[in-house]
Amino acid sequence: MRRSQEFDQELAPINAYSLHVLIALAAGPCPGYSIQGRVVAATVGGATIGKSTIYATLRRLEAEGLVESEDPIVSHSGRMITCYSLTHEGWERLRQEERRLGTLHRAVRQRLLEYEYLATNVI
Repeated sequence: MRRSQEFDQELAPINAYSLHVLIALAAGPCPGYSIQGRVVAATVGGATIGKSTIYATLRRLEAEGLVESEDPIVSHSGRMITCYSLTHEGWERLRQEERRLGTLHRAVRQRLLEYEYLATNVI
């Protein structure tokens, strides 16, 4: 594989749901139903994810090796609870995404600053 292809694959963005779940699990292991609240808290109410989307995303991330699940335990109410956590690969993917978004943020900021400069200095 050419280096440019490796670079492109390494920095290929993940979807927003996956990113939100990874961020939620970066706060520590938790059951799937707690992820919804963590996403709302992390985005100050700016994002929500439905429960079915959370579990579909968890299954996909687990299949990709980014998340792992513990053996289910029985809660006090008798429900089966499965806790999820980031794997080493999950932490690495989160770091890669942070770098990719940081690069993108700097590029957008630069263009906006250029636009604002041009807009205020037009003769």
